Amino acid sequence: MHQSLRMAAALLLALPVVAPAQRPVIDEGTLVVSKNGARAGRESFRIQAAENGRFLTATGQSVLGETRITPALSVDSASGTPMLYRVEARSGGTSERLQAAGRPGRLSAAFQRAGGESAKEYVLSGNVVVLDDDVYHQYALLALLGWSGRVTVIVPRQASQQAATLTDRGASSVRVDGRDVPARHFILETAGGSHEFWVDGQRRLLRVSIPGRGVEAVREELPR
Repeated sequence: MHQSLRMAAALLLALPVVAPAQRPVIDEGTLVVSKNGARAGRESFRIQAAENGRFLTATGQSVLGETRITPALSVDSASGTPMLYRVEARSGGTSERLQAAGRPGRLSAAFQRAGGESAKEYVLSGNVVVLDDDVYHQYALLALLGWSGRVTVIVPRQASQQAATLTDRGASSVRVDGRDVPARHFILETAGGSHEFWVDGQRRLLRVSIPGRGVEAVREELPR
């Protein structure tokens, strides 16, 4: 096994495990995803915090046509540093799996797909966020962490790392479940374009919009 793959596996085994009962739920819901105005699928998600306040964990399941994506991301609740990311994507008869583990200053990722295995290590400095191209609830973590300004975005399944700017645009409104509701509007600017998202007063995700890709992900029902 490649040295980076062995290192990623060792780090994953070393991470603490918190029982589900110890994780209070911050938010959970379902997003309806559309592309170019046509309904494309649904994404259910849950965001939890460990009782000791050390981690935020976002898990979900996305169904987009024939593709099913199951991600689980844990970050340090104080620094936002990615500590653990697991994602499996299945489409038709093919599948791919990625596992990434963080340690101070580094994120080591191991990727398995039909063509074989690969590994990549990312350097972490400043505010770093993991986002998947086809997973939308992960934007909620940006709001929960209270960041603004320069952000580094890592997309492990695409082996991509790029600089971005996060801006809090302040009070706004957004349409959810047939109603216009108060919201807070954020924009994440990357080299590939704008990623917009809205949260409620408790920073629970309401909507994600990526105009350059024609993507909208809107909460099916208002948070309770």
